[in-house]
Amino acid sequence: MLPRLKQPFLLLMLCVLFAVGSSYRLAPHKYYRVRFARSTLTASAATIEGSFGKDSWALMAFALDHWRHTGNDRIYSDLLLRQTYKYLYPPTALLIPKVLDDLHIQQDAFYDRTSLLFLAITVLAVCGVALWSLRTYASVRLRWHEQALLVVLTSLLALTFYPIVLGAMLGQLQVWLNALFAISLLCYVKGRRVSAGAALGLMALGKPQYALFLLWGLLRRDRRLIAGMLGAAGLGLAVSIATFGWAMHVDYLRALRFLSAHGESFHANQCVYGLLGRLYGVTQPELFNNLDWIWRTYPPLRPALYAATAVSSVAFLVLALLKGRAEPALEGPAGFCQMALATTMAAPIAWVHHYGILLPIFAWLWPLLWFDERFRHASRWRVAFVVCYVLASSYISGANALASTWLNVLQSYLFFAVLAVFAFLLYVRMRRPQTT
Repeated sequence: MLPRLKQPFLLLMLCVLFAVGSSYRLAPHKYYRVRFARSTLTASAATIEGSFGKDSWALMAFALDHWRHTGNDRIYSDLLLRQTYKYLYPPTALLIPKVLDDLHIQQDAFYDRTSLLFLAITVLAVCGVALWSLRTYASVRLRWHEQALLVVLTSLLALTFYPIVLGAMLGQLQVWLNALFAISLLCYVKGRRVSAGAALGLMALGKPQYALFLLWGLLRRDRRLIAGMLGAAGLGLAVSIATFGWAMHVDYLRALRFLSAHGESFHANQCVYGLLGRLYGVTQPELFNNLDWIWRTYPPLRPALYAATAVSSVAFLVLALLKGRAEPALEGPAGFCQMALATTMAAPIAWVHHYGILLPIFAWLWPLLWFDERFRHASRWRVAFVVCYVLASSYISGANALASTWLNVLQSYLFFAVLAVFAFLLYVRMRRPQTT
């Protein structure tokens, strides 16, 4: 191995070991009152064994069955607004179980196999991003055995990266979206903007907030990215409207309005609403649940909480949409990563597994921080990178012991790590090019 690669590889290995070490429970059993991954190791073992849940898929099957049996296109008014049944996926996502039903494909086996497939795609795409960054920022081309080591190491990182393995263990659509984002980032940095846009368009069919990348592309006049997004998302949306009708899609907008006002205070919600909602829970624990996952109840509307969430969401998106001052070759990828984080952070509900998109972002950042001459004096940022990675990849269960105290803000350690990465990406984008 090249001498200057030894330190970063060793550092990443230590991060893997910490992720495994943090798997041991740091809080009494009483702090686990919900069927949830109690440690990183629990989720990693379930992923390795292929013991995937059916979280997303069961909800979609239930919604599809409701639509078929009632004939009512307003399923969100029925399930979410009237029954407070927590079905949040857009109509376009329902195309997945409907196609499988129509083709008589055994769904459980299909979801298990595709989860493994998309996990493998995530690993390979993350490796591709890291290799591109090494060539670009370090002028290093790894030999075949070094590339093989990188694949092995990335596999270990993915299998000990809590947001990724949690999504797999729960049986989440986010496993697909993580892979699509990794592909999109790889295509973007390699200049394949149409393919990058198509991957983003497919992501928007599962999580509509990713459609905000259209605005990001418009402000940068990236016609190829926009064309790819419109092609993939437009086709999927057209098929969805033809299948389920226009009324269901309009009804989904009512659901989004409801969710923006209520959100979730459960500790796995890592965003501004989740952080502030848990503070409300110190004095009103019966209304703002922290440790218990409750299927049929949302927190009540609090104008101050709603306003703070809305303001922060706008701030995140505006900062990500601003055109940076760095050279295009650096501003583009940094802005792409920052926009991905902004679309997630701005939501009133951002579960832990939604931050599986961080792994390819870390893969892009690592060579930039360690090898690029522009950051040769950025030792503090390198330390921050390690801390952020450790926090993002781990489930620190001991933080739940603070649930009933004002220190429960520490339950948002993942969100704080994301904020730090977001801030660094903004710093990278706003740096003026160095003059020679």
